[in-house]
Amino acid sequence: MAPSEPQVDGDWHDPIRDARRDAFLGERGISIMRIPVSHIDESLEAVAQQIRSEIDLIRQREG
Repeated sequence: MAPSEPQVDGDWHDPIRDARRDAFLGERGISIMRIPVSHIDESLEAVAQQIRSEIDLIRQREG
């Protein structure tokens, strides 16, 4: 399974630095799933389900 990294984004994130890190990780086959901190505040269970769904999609693609 290709690695995927959930990344919690809040007001403290630097978009330029995030883009550089995303490119660096992407070159190494690691995808980033960005999750706004506000989504966690609203519904942690919904965020957990989103992560589970992403894992299921990755598994389906890779057979």
